[in-house]
Amino acid sequence: MRSRISLIGVVQISGSISVGINSDGRPLGYIADEELRACRKKAHYFFDNLWQRKLITHPNLTKNQARRLGYKWLSEKLNISHHLCHIAFFDIDLCNQVILICEPYFISLNRNN
Repeated sequence: MRSRISLIGVVQISGSISVGINSDGRPLGYIADEELRACRKKAHYFFDNLWQRKLITHPNLTKNQARRLGYKWLSEKLNISHHLCHIAFFDIDLCNQVILICEPYFISLNRNN
């Protein structure tokens, strides 16, 4: 049986600064203020749309396999270790790089549909 990490809650640190937590209380990323959360959401919007399309074009892949391949591709584009490549750990600069990398692919794929 595979373990599944799910968002159980959000710990409010101060004002609009918070971090999601899983069922055992471990944080799911780094603490983020409102601006960073918005940037991460935008980065996820473009990136998630790309790896999720793998599920359509490669139906034998599981959701986890498609996401893992997506993050491996993204780590190569960002020139960082795939072990460190997860949007929940990115700062605003890295999130903006994700958007710059993924948005053209997203636009191209939507144009072709």
